[in-house]
This record gives sequence, structure tokens and C-alpha cells, in this order.
Amino acid sequence: MDYCMNLICITLCAGIIQALKKSCTKGDKKKKKEVTEEIIRLELELEKGQNEELFHLKQVGFMASLYIACYGNLKT
Repeated sequence: MDYCMNLICITLCAGIIQALKKSCTKGDKKKKKEVTEEIIRLELELEKGQNEELFHLKQVGFMASLYIACYGNLKT
């Protein structure tokens, strides 16, 4: 998954989780269980996406520092 799609996925997952939490009534135990399972799945997907984004940012930062170390801070 490319970087931009990953950010979109993270944003959508967070929004869906919030909507699911608000949609569940306290009296319907079956629905609450289904919603809880879906929230857990989405939270795991969200965490995976965040970890991928963090990895990407660290990679970009490392490459930038390596470039600066090799070529200096070029000003245009």
C-alpha cells in the first residue's frame, strides 16, 4: 500500500471506529458483541497502518540525514 493510501486508510478506520462505538445500544448484546469484534479488527488494522506510516517516516528521515551527511545542507 502506498503512503497516501495508508494515510487515507488510517483516517477512515478511525472514523469508522467512532461511528461504530456510537451506533451500539446497551440493550442489544448480540449487536454489541459484533460491533466490539469489528472495532477490534479495525483497531488492529489502524495500528498496522500507523506502524507502516511510522516506518516510512523513519526511512525518509534516515535518507534525508544520510544525504545531508554526504552532500551537506544544500541551499538554493
